[in-house]
Amino acid sequence: EDFIGFDKVGDCKSQIGDISSVFTRIETDKLFLRITFDDMYSHRSKVDYFTDEDIQVKLTITTGNTTLFNNVFEIDKTSKNDELFSFLRTPEYNLFEMKIDWSAEQSRENLFFNIDIFIY
Repeated sequence: EDFIGFDKVGDCKSQIGDISSVFTRIETDKLFLRITFDDMYSHRSKVDYFTDEDIQVKLTITTGNTTLFNNVFEIDKTSKNDELFSFLRTPEYNLFEMKIDWSAEQSRENLFFNIDIFIY
């Protein structure tokens, strides 16, 4: 029930930032988002490909024509705690997990998630 969808592996235009799956869940006043990447980490060489890269996630959450959340996050670091959100990136598992303060009175089924990865 938390699953949003798969993304085709190998369709990324850059060498890093290829999303493979996305999950989300709402609990009380928090929205949780988990993105699995195909290429965040190399187990063979033990290299985190996102470290020291100018890589960002743009997350937009809408319902109908209403934008409920729209923000851009730099994700070259493994964690961040901000006033409205926090995230943890676990390179060894190719995971990016985010917690957002959420006050919208919308069920997850009524939300549309648009996720863009930018590398500069």
